[in-house]
Amino acid sequence: MGAAIAGLGVSDLKTAATLALLRLCIGLAAGLCTIYFLGATGIAAGAIFILSSMPSAVVTYVIAARYDQGPKRVAGLVVMSTLLTLICLPLLLWVSLQLAA
Repeated sequence: MGAAIAGLGVSDLKTAATLALLRLCIGLAAGLCTIYFLGATGIAAGAIFILSSMPSAVVTYVIAARYDQGPKRVAGLVVMSTLLTLICLPLLLWVSLQLAA
């Protein structure tokens, strides 16, 4: 994955950032829907919310590289989604604590 990250261009990072933001929004929406439909409250609701905001896993890069399905783009997505989650984490934790209260 390191070699794929080293070869990323600026246009690749723009696409990766867009996909990472989309992934975060869809994940949070899915988490909130899950909380609502399951009627989760307290710590369970907070945990569902935080887990739904986690970044794309490295295993997605391994699969993309194995089957030669755009591993550079997937590497960019993994990096950008991790950075985006780190940036948003204080807000995400605050919302999670509000849900758990």
